[in-house]
Amino acid sequence: MSRSKLVNLISSGDVRVNWSEVTKNGTLLKTGDIISIKGKGRVQVGEIKTTRKGKFAVDLIRDCYNG
Repeated sequence: MSRSKLVNLISSGDVRVNWSEVTKNGTLLKTGDIISIKGKGRVQVGEIKTTRKGKFAVDLIRDCYNG
């Protein structure tokens, strides 16, 4: 999903992190957080690694069911 589409979803209130509505684009995530997008589903943030170029590689776990 593109960043511009995510910005629109966040501003319309369709994105939640750990069941709390996200209102800012710069929300920091950590390992274990659950991201939920209305109409799209949920993913869990897995391992967050730093690449040799200083960027971030994030493992996303689909089919996460906490409960």
